[in-house]
Amino acid sequence: MFKKLASFIFQFFKRNLKSNKNKKIENNLKKKSNKVKGESFFYYSLFIGLFFMVVLIYYMLGHVKKEIIFNTPEKKEATSLYDNDFLNAYKQIRTLYSFRQFEAASKKIDELKDKSNLSEKETYIVYLLEAIVNRSKGLRSSALDSLKKAKNYGDSKWGGLIEGVINLELDDNARAESAFLKAAKLEKGYSYAYEQLGDMRFTNAEYVEALSYYQKNADYGRNGLIKVAVTEFLLKNYKESLRHLKEAREFFSTRDYPAIGVLFEAFNEEALDDDVSADQSYTKAVFTSKMQEKDFYQYFYSLYLMKKKEEDKAVDLLNRIIIASGELSDEARILAAKYLYDKKDYRASYNQFKIVYAKHKDDEELSLFYGFSLFQVANSSAALDIANEVIQKSSKKENVMLAYLLRSMSYLRLKQFDKTIETIDYVKKQFGQNVEFIDMVGYTVLSSFDDKDAELIFNYIINHNEAGEYDDILADYYLLRKRYNPALSIYLSKGLQDGKNPLYLKNAADVLLKVGDIKRSKNYYQNALRLFGESNVEAVPVLNNLAYISYREGDKDSFFKTLEKASKLSPNNPMLYYNMAMSYKGSNENLYKSNLFRADSIVKLNAKYWEQRKDTSKIYYELGMIYRSESDTRMSNESFQKALKIDSNNNLAAYRLKGK
Repeated sequence: MFKKLASFIFQFFKRNLKSNKNKKIENNLKKKSNKVKGESFFYYSLFIGLFFMVVLIYYMLGHVKKEIIFNTPEKKEATSLYDNDFLNAYKQIRTLYSFRQFEAASKKIDELKDKSNLSEKETYIVYLLEAIVNRSKGLRSSALDSLKKAKNYGDSKWGGLIEGVINLELDDNARAESAFLKAAKLEKGYSYAYEQLGDMRFTNAEYVEALSYYQKNADYGRNGLIKVAVTEFLLKNYKESLRHLKEAREFFSTRDYPAIGVLFEAFNEEALDDDVSADQSYTKAVFTSKMQEKDFYQYFYSLYLMKKKEEDKAVDLLNRIIIASGELSDEARILAAKYLYDKKDYRASYNQFKIVYAKHKDDEELSLFYGFSLFQVANSSAALDIANEVIQKSSKKENVMLAYLLRSMSYLRLKQFDKTIETIDYVKKQFGQNVEFIDMVGYTVLSSFDDKDAELIFNYIINHNEAGEYDDILADYYLLRKRYNPALSIYLSKGLQDGKNPLYLKNAADVLLKVGDIKRSKNYYQNALRLFGESNVEAVPVLNNLAYISYREGDKDSFFKTLEKASKLSPNNPMLYYNMAMSYKGSNENLYKSNLFRADSIVKLNAKYWEQRKDTSKIYYELGMIYRSESDTRMSNESFQKALKIDSNNNLAAYRLKGK
């Protein structure tokens, strides 16, 4: 995702950044861009291509026109001419051009060409002016002919620049590059030519080559430092990118340093897992951005906040974007709708998707999201229609599979069980024995339908499980339904075949531990540990559970030795410290607390991973109880809330939050 974000931001920066060096160039070049419509905006298959990026990258990269104002060649060149009549004519042409009176300017140029007493320098300038005017009239071939004639009388960086720009517009990158290189050669330090060369390479995602040109640009004009930093970021040289941004900050005054630079500081800091600095930079980027650009910065900040699980803050930013009704309002609605869907607020999610879907019905990914939201608000017939449309139109396998999933679910909700089975059979025939599809159907059924409907699907799986390819799904299903014996039977069968499989033996031991058969559970854990090997990091969960069993049996020596082995293999596993803490609860309060705080600090070091694991919820429940015993209500409630956020089924934490 970052590459697309960075590409857009880079072009956005290119459009807005101004500096003292640019001001001189702007006296000679005026930027003008074509308006380009974009059709697709959705940025991933469940996460693909942001619409505004696609549109604006196309807008900025592919079709940038640079309109050359009539100071080119520079005024000082004209004033050095001997013929005052020529100078007066030159000024008149400049004036006509500035008022976009191109035909009148062309006539004046023709009058100059008819003069027989022009010097070579004057003749060169006349043909250069003719090239500029012809280009502005859209006569690019004629403009190139004029440049070719000009070369008979001289050459300059301006000629190379104009030739490069015209060839860019004609999509002749090879000639454009040659022309820009010539311009750079004719005047050492002509940084704008290097910038153009860098832009060409950047457009083609040739970031190493682009970086080389941008560095030359920065050597002669320090305003190029931000482009260097952007390209370094795309090459994943995050520390170097930050260094260049700091140099750029020194080059600009505090007031003039662009918000785009601050945003890229945030990108780099996020990539380096410096979340404190990243959050500060995102906030500053939003604060310092111009009002008309603020939506873009708020959107990127909201993406970051979603990633950090600070959804409420992110949704607040998204709502601001939606209310502003700017370019990003649709993207903001989609992101907000996904959040609401994940939170199972299906009605609110449906309302947001409905607004965007009405504008972009041809977008497959959006159609699927809208279809699933329709299904969740019990409009299965409409959901089925959308599923069928995507199946008919889509050429993307993942979209087709999701559409078949939506079709299966819709048929089930409509009680058309035979058509559900037909759909599964068709997918099996078309795409092979697709375990993932059956898995998706099965788990969706478990969460969305009653037991009778769920049994229908899983009975189908049982009847079609001749090769045992659905064993894992069946075992998971049995566990979810607390049918432990058939789940145990599958795990033991898998675990003992083919010379024994330690993973399935571990799963069997987990089931036995859950039902309280400590002796058999310990036996299978020990067998799994022998097959894994005690030095294998995959054995950590086994060691952890063996330690728990030792604690239950009152064998503290074995408990500590086993945990020590696990901690050496996985020193940053917070659950090991949680188990250690629980062993001291009631006997050594200091060690109980210190191990819990250690577990908490490990979770914070890699929150992205550990806060996805429900077991971690136990740590925060215990911390909540500690703070509660110390009468620290605020910290106690925060801990219980975090426990619930990680595992919404932590009933004890919910109970304590009620003040009980």
